[in-house]
Amino acid sequence: MLLHMVFLLSACTYWQPTQTAKRRFLLEVYNVTCHGFQSPVIMFECGFKHLAKSRFALSSAMVFNRELPRSVQVGIDVDSLPKNGKKLRKRMDLKINLCDLLNHVNLLPIVKDYMLSLYRSTNWPILCPFLANHQYNMTDLTITEENIPPHGQISQFNASILLIDKGRLFSKYTVFGALVPRS
Repeated sequence: MLLHMVFLLSACTYWQPTQTAKRRFLLEVYNVTCHGFQSPVIMFECGFKHLAKSRFALSSAMVFNRELPRSVQVGIDVDSLPKNGKKLRKRMDLKINLCDLLNHVNLLPIVKDYMLSLYRSTNWPILCPFLANHQYNMTDLTITEENIPPHGQISQFNASILLIDKGRLFSKYTVFGALVPRS
């Protein structure tokens, strides 16, 4: 019995929530663009609102003229230009099948948290297919400095979400912004 109590006490002490590192930056969003380059995208609109210091709400609406094929890939590209840098750095270049991502989101804890917040502000399907002639909305998806890892460096950035089918880019959503020093 004593051994059980010691184990529980040590486990509770070990797993006690720890304070996260204070971020030395603030998030700024300068612009959001969206492009539906070709079929199947027939409408793609986007925008953003500045809610408070280092807090922004992203919105978009998209309509497809046909059901998206299961071969569609989603790409995430993040590039940054450090404060005193002259060369753009690729921070992330990820491509994954969209249907596979939706089917297996529970197996990826990091992605799961982002997808849950995304589902709260969208009417996107939880599983494929994405239907034709249905307007998919993202309404006031809130992003803050808390969405950025605490070790992020002071820099300008662009983060893009791409939709690709058979190697052909047909849609691109890009957020332009910066991580600026906290004053």
